[in-house]
Amino acid sequence: PSFFDQAQLPANGTLTWRESWYPVHGIGDFVVAGEAGALNVTKTGGGLRIGFYPTARGSGRLVVVADGQDPIRIPFTAGPDSPFRELVAVQGLTTGRYQVQVEDSDGQIVMEHRTP
Repeated sequence: PSFFDQAQLPANGTLTWRESWYPVHGIGDFVVAGEAGALNVTKTGGGLRIGFYPTARGSGRLVVVADGQDPIRIPFTAGPDSPFRELVAVQGLTTGRYQVQVEDSDGQIVMEHRTP
């Protein structure tokens, strides 16, 4: 799961994994990344600053749920040349708990970030 994991292999043993590499720009750091892209979420005084760098051009929506409030749904169209960036006004982030989901155009969750 990480660069620092170690494994011992028996003679003639093999170990395989699958990984994807792509540049990430225009969203700052990221809190989660996968085949669909990279997601950054930063809590600010006015809400959540969200950046999504997709690996392919497409559309979908971001779903933000904070402190048990009704979900905020934000449609987006983005691509590697034009990542999504927006400050989402979220009232009452008192506990600091939130989750952000990225849904594809079919409504399938392709990426998710939750605070602990």
